[in-house]
Amino acid sequence: MEPTEKAKARLLLHQLTQFKASSRLVDVLEDLESNGDDGQEAVRSDMTLMVMGKPALLFATSIYDEELAMMIWLFPKIAKRYQLPKTQRLLFRDLFFVKYEAREGERSELALHRDGSVLSFNMLLNSADDFTGGGTYFDATKRTVHITQGDVAVHSGKVLHAGAPVLTGQRQILVGFLDVADCVF
Repeated sequence: MEPTEKAKARLLLHQLTQFKASSRLVDVLEDLESNGDDGQEAVRSDMTLMVMGKPALLFATSIYDEELAMMIWLFPKIAKRYQLPKTQRLLFRDLFFVKYEAREGERSELALHRDGSVLSFNMLLNSADDFTGGGTYFDATKRTVHITQGDVAVHSGKVLHAGAPVLTGQRQILVGFLDVADCVF
C-alpha cells in the first residue's frame, strides 16, 4: 500500500475513549514509571500476541484490556479511511508510551522524522490543559495538530513529522505503528 502524496498528508482524528479510559492509562504509566519501568516492555509483550495473529480477546488479560480493545475497534475506521482492500489487514508493528516534559533533563520534543511503518497514530492520554505547546507537526502542511484527551491522530508513517516542543507541563501519548499484511483465507 503506497500512499499518494495527498494521502500522506491526510489525518484522521477521532474521539476514541472517554476521559476515564485514557486517565486510567496515565495512572498505569505512572505506576510503571515509579517502579523503574517505562511500560514499553509490557506493551510490546502484549503486542506480540497480536502480531502472531492471536484473537484480540487475549488483550482481556492485560492491564490495558479496555483501551487496547478500543484500539482494535479503530482498525476498521482506519482501513476505510485509507481505502485498504478487504484482502489486507492492519497489524501492530509497535505500541508504546511517550512522555514529553518541559523540564531540564527531560525530552520535550522529537525532531522531524519518518516512522518505519505504513501508518502511525498517537492518542493523547492526559488532559491538554496539563501542558502548553506540544502536538504533532507535519512538514508537508507546515501545521501542528493538537488533539484533546482521548483523541487519536492517524497519518502515513512515511510523512515527515515531529513532536512539537512542550513549553510547560507534561504531554503523555500512546503511539502505535501499524503495518499492512495480506489476509489468510
